[in-house]
Amino acid sequence: MKRKLVTALLAGMSLTMCNVGTAYADTSVEKKDGYVWVTDKESWIEDKVHDEEGHWEDKLIKEAWEETIEHEEEGHMETVVDEEAWTEEIPMKPELGHSEWVVDKEAYDETIHHEAEYKHHEAVYKDKYVVDKEAWTETINHPEQGHYEDVVIKEAWDETVEKIKYVCRCGAEFGNVAAWKEHDQHFVEQGDFSHGGYSNVPYHEVIHHPAVTEKQWVVDKEAWTETINHPEEGHTEKELVKEAWTETVNHPEEGHWEKELVKEAWDELIKEAWDEVVHHEEEGHFEWVVDQEGTTDIIEHPAKTHEEWVVDKKAWTEVIKHDAEYEKVWVVDKEAWSEKIKHDAEGHWELVKTTTKPVTTPEKTEEKGSLQNDNKDADQIPKTGDMTSFSSLIALAGSTLIATGATYKLRKKSKK
Repeated sequence: MKRKLVTALLAGMSLTMCNVGTAYADTSVEKKDGYVWVTDKESWIEDKVHDEEGHWEDKLIKEAWEETIEHEEEGHMETVVDEEAWTEEIPMKPELGHSEWVVDKEAYDETIHHEAEYKHHEAVYKDKYVVDKEAWTETINHPEQGHYEDVVIKEAWDETVEKIKYVCRCGAEFGNVAAWKEHDQHFVEQGDFSHGGYSNVPYHEVIHHPAVTEKQWVVDKEAWTETINHPEEGHTEKELVKEAWTETVNHPEEGHWEKELVKEAWDELIKEAWDEVVHHEEEGHFEWVVDQEGTTDIIEHPAKTHEEWVVDKKAWTEVIKHDAEYEKVWVVDKEAWSEKIKHDAEGHWELVKTTTKPVTTPEKTEEKGSLQNDNKDADQIPKTGDMTSFSSLIALAGSTLIATGATYKLRKKSKK
C-alpha cells in the first residue's frame, strides 16, 4: 500500500513539474506580431566601486614664532696716524746776508681837487590868520510857550425827570409798549394768555449831568527875542615872510603884513675851490739779500701710527618673525563606497514562422529598455533567465507533496 502511495505521489509531482516546465518554457520567449525576442546578453549586476571624495586643506605643523638673533658688531682694523710724517731741516751753517730797502713805489706828488663849499638858507615863513567869515549878530524870535487846560464852564448837576413804566399783569416792568408786546407774544405762543394787559405807572428818575469844560491856552513862557553875537571864523596859514635866498640883501623898507619874497634861496660860498698838493713818501719794504748760501741737513721723519678697531656696524639684536608652517592634508568628505548597478538584458527581435496565434507580449520601450503590456490587465510574461517562474514551480511541487501526505494520513485514520 505504501509503495502504491509513494508511486502515485511521485507520478503527481512529475506531472506537475512537466506541466509547469512546459508553461515556463513556453512563456520564456517573448513574442510580438510574428517576431521573437532573442537575448544577446543576459542581464547582470555591476559592482562599481566609487573612490572617496574629499579636498586638500592646510594643516598647521608649527605655530608662527619670533626668533631673536644677537649680531655682534662689525668693523675692521685701521691704521690711525698719531703724528704726520714731516721733513726736518737742520741748518748746519747759517747763510750770511743783510737787509736792503726795496722800493715798491716811487715817491710822487698828488694833486687833490676840492669842490667849492656852499651854505643853503631856506625861505622864512610866519603864521598869518586868515578870516573865513566875518563876525555877525544873529537875532532869534522865540514864540511863547504854554499848554492847553480843561476849564469848567458849568458845574456838574443832577436833574429829576418824571417817566412812565409799563407793568404787566405778571409784574414784569418794561420801558416801552413794544417791549411789553414782545413779552406778551412770547407767552401767547406757548398758550399762556394771562399777560394780555399792563398798567402805566409814573416814577421819577435822577439824571446826573457831568460838568461842562472847554480847552483854554495857558502861557508858560512869554515870547522873547534872543540876540547871539557870533565871532568871526578863520584859520591860521603859513605866510611867506622871506623867500629863500642866496645872498643877504638889506632892504630898508618892507610892505604890509604879507610874505613877500625878499631873497631867493641861495648857496653861500664859504670857500673857493682850490688844489691841495700832498707829498707822498715812497713805499717799499725790506728784503733779505743772501750774501752766502747756508747748508741744511734734511731728516725725513716717518708718521707715527697705531692700529685701532673701527666699528662699521654696531652690535644689534635682530628679531626674525617666522610664519606658521602648514602642510597639505587630504580631508575625506565622503568615504569610498560600492554601488550595485543592475543592467537589463540586451537582445533583438527576430522574425519567426509559426502557425499558432501570436501571443501578445510587452513592448520594449526605448527609454528604459523594459517591456510594457499591450493589455494592461494581463500578467507580465517572465523573461528568459527570470527565476520568478522557477520559484513558483518549486512552491507548486511542495504543495502537491503536502496534499498527498495529508490524504495518506486521512486514509490511515479512517481504516483504524
